Amino acid sequence: MKVAIYFAGFLRDLEITKDYWKKLIDKHSIDVYGSFWETEEDQKRLFAETFSPKDVEYEDQLRFDPFIDMFKKNLKAPYDLTLDLQNYVNNSRILSQFYRVWRGALLTNQKEYDVVIRARTDTVLEENLEINVNEHLNIPAGNVGIWNWKDCWGPLDLFAYGSQKIINYYSTLFLHLNRYLYNGEYLFTTENLSRVHLSQKDLTINYLNTKIWLSRDLERHFTQYVEPPRLGVCHSSEMIAASDKSLTFYAENREI
Repeated sequence: MKVAIYFAGFLRDLEITKDYWKKLIDKHSIDVYGSFWETEEDQKRLFAETFSPKDVEYEDQLRFDPFIDMFKKNLKAPYDLTLDLQNYVNNSRILSQFYRVWRGALLTNQKEYDVVIRARTDTVLEENLEINVNEHLNIPAGNVGIWNWKDCWGPLDLFAYGSQKIINYYSTLFLHLNRYLYNGEYLFTTENLSRVHLSQKDLTINYLNTKIWLSRDLERHFTQYVEPPRLGVCHSSEMIAASDKSLTFYAENREI
């Protein structure tokens, strides 16, 4: 079984999580890749010394700002969100998150793999996590959403694995954000966008019986905040849902 893992986003808290990931990587002889925003040299060195990655890229966020500025012209968060969340949405940082997920997957396409894993350095999962070749997109159990909004929910977006073909599709959400915005989909939460993206494809999703923690709060596993809990396999067609079109996220002067 040939396996690759790519870490994407901000390179942070690796000093806390590296032992967990090193054990998993050594167990399956996994090739490591990384796609990160620019960071301090000691963090880069720690990543290189811990994992001996096949390839890793660092990108200055300032170079990405023109893309964010273009996207923001078409975006306006609804007033139903708190002011903090309105600012989060209007600043379009969601765009940079999905961009890194896409870029990381591209790095793994330098070779053929049976399984590709998408992960973050600021997370750990349970020791019972098994990596197997199957036909599913495998993600931690449960869904996250804004439950008082019509059909605003989706699967956890902190970790996933599947075949190279499946992860290549999973990672392309970034390329479809403008279309989803134009179609009236909620651009919050990130999990809701993942649901919309997965529902466009003939896929099976396997909810894993494992917990996941964020390094900033290792006292409580993130899965505690997930509802309703779900285990086992479902088809992506079960994720098709209609958003409330009155909760629009696109600006009236949109340029899409």
